[in-house]
Amino acid sequence: MLSFLSNRRQHVQDGYTYETIIKQDDIELLRSFVEGRAASRPVVVPLSREADAFCSRQGIRKYVNVASDLINQCFSNIQNVESEILQDPDAEDQFLVIHLEVKGEIEAVLDMYDKYTEEWVSRVPWPERGKISLSYIVI
Repeated sequence: MLSFLSNRRQHVQDGYTYETIIKQDDIELLRSFVEGRAASRPVVVPLSREADAFCSRQGIRKYVNVASDLINQCFSNIQNVESEILQDPDAEDQFLVIHLEVKGEIEAVLDMYDKYTEEWVSRVPWPERGKISLSYIVI
């Protein structure tokens, strides 16, 4: 990657306009670099002020960080992450829902979710575990 960039810069400085045209192989190299960078960015569960205050009141803020870590460990191809506070319609309980959009095959994403759930249950005690829920959609 560095050789591509340094060669390209040198050609531009030397005025070799023909050499500054990007070849197909270089486009593929750039594309894989950008996709790799995007895929390697860690996911952090975003919290609104309301959600952050809820997590603080409930004493579950540190478990949101655990959820973020587990999402990064267990899921790949995450396209979007959101969170919201929802009210249980049958009770007065509220809980944080983390919504994921995951790109992939259904079976593969189900396996990722199973891995997440297994780790989640082993790392987060009850009742705190019941105050955070993970929702996902396969795209």
